[in-house]
Amino acid sequence: MTREFPGEAELKAMWRRLGRLNHSQLLDAFRRAQEESRMRDGRMPRAEVMRELVMIWHLAQAWEEMEEREERLEAVA
Repeated sequence: MTREFPGEAELKAMWRRLGRLNHSQLLDAFRRAQEESRMRDGRMPRAEVMRELVMIWHLAQAWEEMEEREERLEAVA
């Protein structure tokens, strides 16, 4: 069985959808994607599931960095 990787259009749509999530929604999406990315019955997860998990991780990292910068700015002010 061949598995198709997400195309450019699907990846852009995924970024747009994930980019609209607020912080708590992003964390919920991460937990869901993490669960969906587990191997089941010795089978690898679908490529789009893994790609979504990686995208969510990147967005969560960016969110945390932004919050840390804001906290540093508030501490200086």
